[in-house]
Amino acid sequence: MNHGDYVSSQRRKAAATAGKVLASELDIIEGSRLLSSLRSEVDVPDGDPDVETFVSIDSETDSLPVGEVRGSWSQSALDSLEPQLGKARSWAVAIAEEALRNVVSRLSV
Repeated sequence: MNHGDYVSSQRRKAAATAGKVLASELDIIEGSRLLSSLRSEVDVPDGDPDVETFVSIDSETDSLPVGEVRGSWSQSALDSLEPQLGKARSWAVAIAEEALRNVVSRLSV
């Protein structure tokens, strides 16, 4: 696979991830973390406002357990964090909706 093919595959992965978040098939925080991790792989300029949205969400929620890591946490700890997770998800959805749509539009091949 050459570099162009790799970038195209990562762009499709980012667009698919954003689409899953928009369709409520993937948690907004987990999706933002995935999108943030792809930022250097999708060939967009540094400081891209859509990508920076996901970097911000990732940074602000990095202490919260989402996805597979939840399996390593006790149920009582997860229960105690649920109000904080709910607030974080609401905040993330509010700031990410446009960026998610933009990623689907811009990075779909």
